[in-house]
Amino acid sequence: MGHIVNSVSYRLGNNRYFNNSWFVYNQFSYSYLVNQDILIQHLLSKVFSYKGVALSGLILSNIKILRTFRKLNIYVYVHDSRFEL
Repeated sequence: MGHIVNSVSYRLGNNRYFNNSWFVYNQFSYSYLVNQDILIQHLLSKVFSYKGVALSGLILSNIKILRTFRKLNIYVYVHDSRFEL
């Protein structure tokens, strides 16, 4: 019997990186930042699930949240499913 390994954690460092990257300057803000990241991802996935966005052919692929000391970068990766010339 083998053990099941998460495929993302197995590939970290080789060809994948974490989706969220940030540091905590005090231990009390850790849970707040994790909750904030979850809310941001939930909000963006809701925005891309609306009918108007879905009919335009945009598909949400990935969300990366990178935090530095005073800066928040959110990268939204989108695929376009419509092919027009």
